[in-house]
Amino acid sequence: MKFKLYDTTVKLDFLLFVLICCCLLFDRYDVFYVILFSVLHEMGHLFWLIMFGQRVEVVNITYYGIGIKFINRLSSLKEFIYLLGGLGVNLIFFLFSVQKEINFALLFINVLPIYPLDGGRVLKLVLNSVFKLDLSYKIFRAISVVCLITIFIFGVIIKNISLIVISAYSFIYCFNNSYD
Repeated sequence: MKFKLYDTTVKLDFLLFVLICCCLLFDRYDVFYVILFSVLHEMGHLFWLIMFGQRVEVVNITYYGIGIKFINRLSSLKEFIYLLGGLGVNLIFFLFSVQKEINFALLFINVLPIYPLDGGRVLKLVLNSVFKLDLSYKIFRAISVVCLITIFIFGVIIKNISLIVISAYSFIYCFNNSYD
């Protein structure tokens, strides 16, 4: 489903509705809360974009995450604040013991130094300010790969299929997308 909210195109993936219905039907409220707090995380990012006067072009909400596309590039400081905005939402809920485990998990996952997660994008900002772009790119990719391999191995050791799938998906994403 696609609609306009002011000047912003909002895209909702059909499978998101299927997932939410299945969660409610099978009493899997934990998955429902993951979706809810993921959306609130993204609202933290949106808040800072609006505070910085950015025009949001597209908000794409799918069963595997939310993407925000905005028009103008942010300065490094504003992008840093924008990235921390989502993390701040999960941190606040965690500190106030609102779905503590879910918000901790979302916070932990999003600080990992893997692109396109918030932690990966913050690391990219830092590396780009310290090193030349080509060296920054190589260091960033190496850190992401080491982190993903570690998560994959940990997932295999503890027999957690979610970690294995997430790390495999992220590894593929890491090599099939640019870091813009």
